[in-house]
Amino acid sequence: MKKNYCVLAVLPLVLSVFTLSSCGTDIKLSNDAGVEYRLQKNADGWALGTLSFHGKPVESPLNEGVLFLRNSKDKTLRYLPASQAKRIDKRTVALSGQAEVDGANFTFEMQVALDTEQAVVSLTPKWKVDKNLPDWEVCFTWHGNNFANDWRVQSYPFAGNSEEVNLTPMRYCGVPGALLYHPDLSTVVLFTIDSRSDYLNPTTWTGKTWFTFKNGEVAPTFVAGSGGKLDVGVDYELPLQLFLDDSGKFTSSIPNIMQTWMRVTDYQVDTTLFVRTPQEGFDIVANARRNPSYWVEGLGFQHNNTAGFCYLLEYPTFSIFDYRMYLKTGDKFWRERAFKQIGYLLKAQVASGAFYENYDLKTRYVEHYYDFEHFKEHFKNMSPHIVPGYNNASHAHIAWKPDMNAMTGQNLLLFWKMVKDNEGVDHKEWYNAAIKCLDWVLAQQNEDGGFSQCVDMVTGKHAVSSLCGRTMVSFPNVSKITGDPKYLEAALKAEKWMRENVQDKFWYTGSHPDLPPTDYETDGVFNLIQYWLDKYDRTQEQDALDNAVANAYYAMLHWSPKQLSWVKSPTQLAHSEQQHYNTYAVFTYNNHKFVALDRLYRATNNRLFLQIRDRSIQNILFTLSDNPQWPGTVSEAIADPWQERRGGFEYKGVVYPDIALEFITELYELGLAK
Repeated sequence: MKKNYCVLAVLPLVLSVFTLSSCGTDIKLSNDAGVEYRLQKNADGWALGTLSFHGKPVESPLNEGVLFLRNSKDKTLRYLPASQAKRIDKRTVALSGQAEVDGANFTFEMQVALDTEQAVVSLTPKWKVDKNLPDWEVCFTWHGNNFANDWRVQSYPFAGNSEEVNLTPMRYCGVPGALLYHPDLSTVVLFTIDSRSDYLNPTTWTGKTWFTFKNGEVAPTFVAGSGGKLDVGVDYELPLQLFLDDSGKFTSSIPNIMQTWMRVTDYQVDTTLFVRTPQEGFDIVANARRNPSYWVEGLGFQHNNTAGFCYLLEYPTFSIFDYRMYLKTGDKFWRERAFKQIGYLLKAQVASGAFYENYDLKTRYVEHYYDFEHFKEHFKNMSPHIVPGYNNASHAHIAWKPDMNAMTGQNLLLFWKMVKDNEGVDHKEWYNAAIKCLDWVLAQQNEDGGFSQCVDMVTGKHAVSSLCGRTMVSFPNVSKITGDPKYLEAALKAEKWMRENVQDKFWYTGSHPDLPPTDYETDGVFNLIQYWLDKYDRTQEQDALDNAVANAYYAMLHWSPKQLSWVKSPTQLAHSEQQHYNTYAVFTYNNHKFVALDRLYRATNNRLFLQIRDRSIQNILFTLSDNPQWPGTVSEAIADPWQERRGGFEYKGVVYPDIALEFITELYELGLAK
């Protein structure tokens, strides 16, 4: 499903070893990686001309100039050709010129450089004015508006599988650029700002940089100076990069681009951050969970410190942890509470097999929002007030949740097996409840092979298929436990849909259970990594491992590549939680993120994944809350570089005991805590 959203920033273009030659009045740069840039000389001066890769133009030439100005009031565009072209070396040319604009002298330079070894092009524009120039913005692109190809754009979390984007101003959610690609992936281009610069700093002029693109009409363009204002005395510079791939496959294009991006930008995981040891973090959370204020006898754990409900679908996860504590310590308190939570969950199961999502402790108000048409009519007359009791309104998204139920059913089955293996007692009621739940989820599989994230509570209508990574992970495990192949068969059918509609479209949707199924988010990426690693362990197929690795590199597009200069809290490897609630998050959520990174390292021997694992663990340890009423919890955010929550750059938000529990469960499984 296509959605039109806003886009992010752009990076410098870099290529490999080039030779500089003249072709008539044109200048040609080329390298051994197959990149060629033919700078064009026209009657009015020099233009950027044509970028080609492996002998084919990537898009139509930019004939009009080197850059262009845009009047923010009347939208007038003014292209500026360069008057001079100066050779710097065999792979670099500097284009320069000037123009009078509303009485000001606007001078500019554009350096075009090809990398010595890789399919990368750098475009580094510099400009200044000799007097203040209001109402004008400076715009940069690399091809003309007379499109020769069909393109889509991805820029998390604002654009996925989109044909039109317009973000004013840009944020810095991850790699500060946009992924542009043909629908068949025959060409994939990362167009981005060089992450080594102090890009998009809201305390400087760069904080008003924006990006726009419209397939077939508007070339991908970075615009400096949202609202139009150029000041005298400022030496403006915006280093941009283009990374190219034409391998034609998800499993090769993303690793190729991201590995090249890492080399060109000198990317390194900062391993110096140390907050506390994993064992210390484990002890803080585990000790706090013994008798916390957020435990409600007869109902279970509250979800967070503001929501006012207990999130039932995670109770088997909690019970598995508590039972492990019992096995390690012999303290029957942990066993008793593990059994209690399963009892609370079973009361929430309905005749169909589905479980209610949560139990509300008080009356609250929620605002319904949906973007799938057949739910709108039903919800428009629904009271926005949720009363105490069982319901499916975790936040504002009211529906049965197959994907969450798949995880719940799997973990209930795992808990049943754990108790049976250790005590020799077969709790049939647990097993039967799990199978009934899982069979209900199985029945929700759509005709296209995918699964619905949610199902209308009244009509039973399904939402469109979306990632549903919990289901993808759970079903093969359920087949292994039960010996029934139908769950694995359903997962393999969903895999085919997922390859074509998620990975190949860079369109990961539906994993956040509070949001509509077409909302773009990032946590589902690690569900897929988990799925592919499980398949690799099961089959030893190289394709499965290749998919796991490609998804990990894809996730890197979403993560902040470095410490942002204007934020005190750690920012490297943080990411925007979701498109409707932009803060930097670092938690793991129903996806075994840290375990997946560890498994990737062990399967590939690539230390990058181990470094990301350890740095990510320190990031979440930083978010352990000091709230005395909610000890042993982690905050929803580590920072808010956008100040979208109006709480300052260091905003942390509400705290969650369930996310903290998931985190220390992974520390235990990794052997980093006892």
